Amino acid sequence: MDDRFKFNEHVAEILERLRREPSLRGWVLTAPTRALATLRVSLDDDQLVELLEQIEAMDQRSMHVTAREVMTSNVITTTPESSTHEAADALVANRISGLPVREPGGRIVGILSVYDVLAKSGSTVREVMTNDVTTVSETTPITGPGRRARRQDVRWRW
Repeated sequence: MDDRFKFNEHVAEILERLRREPSLRGWVLTAPTRALATLRVSLDDDQLVELLEQIEAMDQRSMHVTAREVMTSNVITTTPESSTHEAADALVANRISGLPVREPGGRIVGILSVYDVLAKSGSTVREVMTNDVTTVSETTPITGPGRRARRQDVRWRW
C-alpha cells in the first residue's frame, strides 16, 4: 500500500487492483474523474495528479493524459467587479473551493479561493483575489502541470 494514500483505504485498494490488472489502468487514465466518480472516490487536485502519476508509473510506457481529459468543462467563474458576497455564495452553492476570475473578454486574471474570501478584506473580487495565476492549455500533459504546481508550491484549478 502506498503511504501517500493510507488516508483513503479505497484508493489504496484501487491502486493494488490496478497493479494486478494492467488492462484497467487505461480506463482510469483516459477518464480519471469519471472513473473515480464511478468508484465513489473523491480526490482534490493534488491527490488526483499524484494518483495519475502513480498509475502511469506502473507501466513501462507513458500514457498521454491531457488536462482536457481531467478538467471540468462547465467551469463556474466570477468577474473582478463581482461582490465578494456573490462569489462566496457561488462557492458554497456549488461546493467548490475556488473560482477562476475572468475579464469580460474571457481572459483569466485571477483566482478566488475560499481562503481569499475568509482571510482578506474587500467588497469586490478584485480586492481579494489571487492575481498570480498560471494557466495551461487543454492539450498540456497532466503530469506537466502537476509537477510544475508542486515545484512552485501553488494551487491550481482546471
